[in-house]
Amino acid sequence: MLGEPRVDVLLEDAAGVPEVLVVEPGDVERRILRGRLQRLGYHVRLARDGDEAMAWLRRHPLALVFIDSVLGPPGSVDG
Repeated sequence: MLGEPRVDVLLEDAAGVPEVLVVEPGDVERRILRGRLQRLGYHVRLARDGDEAMAWLRRHPLALVFIDSVLGPPGSVDG
């Protein structure tokens, strides 16, 4: 669409691999998602909660974010 950034230019790491972020409080779930996405060819970044994810996103554009809809106690940043 007109005016949208070129995804292929913005969202790859230095090696040309698309970067994604997995935001999940559960250690097991994060590891499972990371493994599956790496097998699909993604460079996977991990965050435990919404605050950590937002800090990451402020610094780095990513191709895709997988986020749990409930990340913490009421009032915290979540999906």
